[in-house]
Amino acid sequence: MICPICKNEIEEDSKFCPICGKLIPRCPSCNKVITNEMRFCIYDGTPLPKEIFSAFANSQTANSIETSNQIKKEDTTTEKVPTKKKRWILPFLCILFFMGIIIFLGYFMLSGNSTLEIFSHNINNNPKKDSYNHVKTFIDESTMEEAETGQVSSHPTDILEQAESVTQPYPQYEPLQNNESYTLPEKEQSTEQETVFTESSNAEIEVPPVSMDVISSVFATSYLSESEYGLVHHPSNLIDGTLGNAWVEDASGQGEGESVTLQFDGTYKLSGFTINAGYQKNSDIYMKNSRPATLTVIFSDGNSMNITLEDINGQQAITFPSSVETSNITLIIQSVYQGSKYQDTAISEIELF
Repeated sequence: MICPICKNEIEEDSKFCPICGKLIPRCPSCNKVITNEMRFCIYDGTPLPKEIFSAFANSQTANSIETSNQIKKEDTTTEKVPTKKKRWILPFLCILFFMGIIIFLGYFMLSGNSTLEIFSHNINNNPKKDSYNHVKTFIDESTMEEAETGQVSSHPTDILEQAESVTQPYPQYEPLQNNESYTLPEKEQSTEQETVFTESSNAEIEVPPVSMDVISSVFATSYLSESEYGLVHHPSNLIDGTLGNAWVEDASGQGEGESVTLQFDGTYKLSGFTINAGYQKNSDIYMKNSRPATLTVIFSDGNSMNITLEDINGQQAITFPSSVETSNITLIIQSVYQGSKYQDTAISEIELF
């Protein structure tokens, strides 16, 4: 026989692989080896619980980790190549920088004469220089006139004041009076108000209500398999939508202490559930098998409650005093209504709301 996990040859009756140490997946009904993960046995159609395929998941995870490590090593190797090729970039940039400086200096030296001519032209055309020349001419003419007439100005500044009255190259501003002061125009204030959006750090995330679609798995402490009749009373029968199938416990006695758990794919708000207690395929089978009388309901946070069921061949609704936020629900059988022929306790259907 070939181990379906590590693919090594092992003994035909092996329960565990001596090579990889994993539990050999077998059908709980016909005990034949299951080579791949599937929902039903290909030999007798028995529903297969997911727990027996845990070894497959571990094997796939190990392969994924090994593949990821190989990819990382390849990436590390490829990253070193371009680093060596980039070493010539810095010297090349330095050469370009110095060549640019040389070209700039050469251009400045060749065009230096034109620059000096423009600078000289700006000085000669300066209005301040024109005003100075005009005043100097006026003073020279006044001095020559005084020399001819024999009249000398009482003070040299008089000539300058007369010259200033002749030409004023720049506008004059009146001085401020008393405590007057120049004021700049006020900056216009924007009437638009900035809108600041803030998010509350204490915002609560609303938990959605439960539905049957959020159930990810159903498992029980035991379930009855009748291979001679081709029947497997698996806990998944509780949510298959038909009363023709049921979960039937397989413990000794009337089934007190046996439980079934419905696992969700997240946390949801649960308000109650409906239950078809007993094997409700027909009235005859209902009376022959035991039915749960009292149940203990346990939630994912550890809180629990006790409920009492009526002995009726029909649906019963259980509504909690208040909604409960939970990621699973477990029903434990505490007492039963005994069947007329069999001691097995059954539940046909459960629907959450």
